[in-house]
Amino acid sequence: MTTFPLVYVMTKASDGAGRDLSFGKIWTELKPLHETGKLYRGAYHFLRPGISAEKQADTFLAALDDFGGKTSQQLSPIVDIEWSNKRVAPGTKEFKACPKTRLTKDSSGRYFCDMWYTMSSDQIIDLAKRWIAKVSAETGKPVVIYTNSRAWWDQVLGVDGKKLAQEQAIWNSRYNNSGPVYDKNWTVQGGSPKWSMPPLPYGAAYGDEYSIGHYWQFSENGSLPEAVFVCSGKKISKDVDMNWLPLARTDYERLFNLKN
Repeated sequence: MTTFPLVYVMTKASDGAGRDLSFGKIWTELKPLHETGKLYRGAYHFLRPGISAEKQADTFLAALDDFGGKTSQQLSPIVDIEWSNKRVAPGTKEFKACPKTRLTKDSSGRYFCDMWYTMSSDQIIDLAKRWIAKVSAETGKPVVIYTNSRAWWDQVLGVDGKKLAQEQAIWNSRYNNSGPVYDKNWTVQGGSPKWSMPPLPYGAAYGDEYSIGHYWQFSENGSLPEAVFVCSGKKISKDVDMNWLPLARTDYERLFNLKN
């Protein structure tokens, strides 16, 4: 098993118009670790269709308590833009209305529809840009976009998403059973052999210097050296997403303007 030093933790703060129930406790416990530079903390919001950007931004900021110029010590805020799946039953109006390209079936035979189909690519981009603008203005930090470039972003937004992908750092989901190991086949797709990083969404690119905070989520089956999750009062172990940047710790701290 390959092991990596733990430098940062990203935790879910909000989803649409609702807060994550466990966020407050986790965020509070991470505060002294972030302030001392032992373990940096970041928060993300899951963007949903059908809810205004302003309401979603307010929900996220309220979870962080980052209103009125009061800013938490944290990494750049993250907005998760990917599948917004809703379970749909065969034969129902929702099932019939869902485009086949947005319909998926899980191993249990249940169907799900990606509800972003109800919005055009321009509307999705506008929603994202308004959320980003408000959160960036309130926190004073640039926002990172989390997505799956190959299976969702490029498929749904296509060339329309080019400008937005160029304007923000990308936290890109691309799983690799070998860990954060570069696949030489990625080079023709826009991957970076120099930085050993996978292809970004259409329009985005790596530079000669690593001056944009692009993350790579390379696994959803990572594990921590000890049980830290609590369920019914007992500590348990569970799989965690693992993420990577091709930087030494000091370079990471410099890129995100962190203070020890």
